Amino acid sequence: MLIEETYHDVKTADGTTMRIFVFHPKIPNYPNVKFPGVICFSEIYQVTGPVARFAKDIAGQGYIVACPSSYHNFAGPEPFAYDEADTDKGNTLKITKTVEQYDEDANLSIEYLLNLPTCNGKLGATGMCLGGHLAFRAALDPRIRATVCFFATDIHSHSLGKGKQDDSLKRCGEIEGEIMMIFGTKDNHVPPEGRDLIRSELRKNNVDNLWLEINNAQHAFVRDESSKGRYDPAITKLCVDWLFEIFTRQLKLDYGDHDGKETVIENLMGHERSLTQVKYNREGDLLFSVAKDNAASIWYSSNGERLGTLEGHRGVIWSIDVDQDTHLCATGGGDLAIKLWKVENGQCVYTWESPSPVRRVAFSPDGKKLLAIADQVMGHIGTISVFDINDNDATLTQQCETPSLVIETNPDLTKANVAGWSDDGKYIIVGHDNGYVSKYDAASGKLLKSLQAHGIHNEEKNVSITDIQFAPEDKSYFITSSKDKTACLIDVDTFDLLKVYKADAPMNTAAITPIKDFVILGGGQEARNVTTTAESQGKFEARFYHKIFEEEIGRVKGHFGPLNTVAVHPDGTGYSSGGEDGFIRVHTFDKSYHDFLFDAERTEKAAAAGNI
Repeated sequence: MLIEETYHDVKTADGTTMRIFVFHPKIPNYPNVKFPGVICFSEIYQVTGPVARFAKDIAGQGYIVACPSSYHNFAGPEPFAYDEADTDKGNTLKITKTVEQYDEDANLSIEYLLNLPTCNGKLGATGMCLGGHLAFRAALDPRIRATVCFFATDIHSHSLGKGKQDDSLKRCGEIEGEIMMIFGTKDNHVPPEGRDLIRSELRKNNVDNLWLEINNAQHAFVRDESSKGRYDPAITKLCVDWLFEIFTRQLKLDYGDHDGKETVIENLMGHERSLTQVKYNREGDLLFSVAKDNAASIWYSSNGERLGTLEGHRGVIWSIDVDQDTHLCATGGGDLAIKLWKVENGQCVYTWESPSPVRRVAFSPDGKKLLAIADQVMGHIGTISVFDINDNDATLTQQCETPSLVIETNPDLTKANVAGWSDDGKYIIVGHDNGYVSKYDAASGKLLKSLQAHGIHNEEKNVSITDIQFAPEDKSYFITSSKDKTACLIDVDTFDLLKVYKADAPMNTAAITPIKDFVILGGGQEARNVTTTAESQGKFEARFYHKIFEEEIGRVKGHFGPLNTVAVHPDGTGYSSGGEDGFIRVHTFDKSYHDFLFDAERTEKAAAAGNI
């Protein structure tokens, strides 16, 4: 597509002139064609050659691109040099200009585009470095429907503008459009904890976001000039493709009105027998499942296509887990085997022998250790074994045969059913057959605390704990489910019982949702105790409770047998459930889920907005 390059000068409140560089697509013989508009914010060097080329690439796909000169309050519109002197100058001006002046620039750019007769009224924003932050702030304006931020600086540290006290992240809940954040894992301007903070706040505030962290990419990896060896054209192309995917979907398509129908739920049928556990990887793009047959399955969570199977067990597989890098996967089964798999090719790289059936496996947060629960049967006392994991690709088959730590069943407790790691890998939290939960030192195996969580809320005799899952944001608390028809929320550090959720059937699984303050419980009457297979008789629904108020807020039907396992997508966009019926149901949350508020929450939100 042809491009016309011009500029437009506008007066600002402080009397200076801001130049907006304009890159306008043209289609010969069609003077009245309309295009979406995109504001492209520059880095600290103003509109340089790389920024202009980036803008042209966008304009060439049918977008009117406006690039404002950021430092018009202090200098002309000319680009700064990529040298030490102008770098210092740009960084100084970045914190000399006020946040209010940055916001005025964005508003003037928005109004310029909307007043063009060739603009269709749909606007997006993008930018890199400083410009990434400015694009983030532009997204606070409801007129911006889609935003893509490349390695945005200072959001995590709230240090944009004069006084270095911006409110960008604090206000992220105001973002109404879709936003994509792109960082490299080796970005020296935004450390891992800074990136985690931004992503956590976006999730917490229910912002429609797409998150991309590129392994080994550095800051400014899209700049094709004076990048100090950081420019990566291949990665840049992929990121620009993502930009166009979002801009096309949000700025070019006309969706019309919602049809009011609920999102169709996919049933994944790849197991011959009842499901025992489902698990997402950290990114949520893959779903791992095991059942009472002898093969584990790996699925694409987005479309339900099966990526492959892990074959090697000789009987029921009770548990599965995947490390944080989706590099290794572990399974434990009734065939007295713990197997370690390479996810990339499905190869079983090592097998440990267990003295009894393996009920649960779980990687430590850093993936360096694996715990496995050996059941208290066949004359075995019942143990939790911790194995050191060698994750070096070249020597994956060379694992230590013996565990580095063995925790035997404490005389004051009954056998362990489920277990998991605290966020820092310091503690192992265990759920027992008698309704107790316990906390062990992960280094020494010493019992630190125990608490009777179940068997005290009603008169149920079977109080066995069936599942344990941790809070997705920081693992500072966890939820347990039990056959006593309850689920409990417990603090990791204090071991205080925080909340109790009461159901009307034995519970097999429980999970905590990110973004919304909900928990999901699953279970149901065992088939032999139900006179009909109807859901209403067996109580096979997934139950949603408000995490804070402990009240049930809804149920989701679908399975024709008890729910044995539930896992929530890491992004909070949906969940998957595995049932006694052999099906995995992949659910996507619709708008009503995200919009739901308790009366108290609605009042609080209105008060914060100044409406009451």
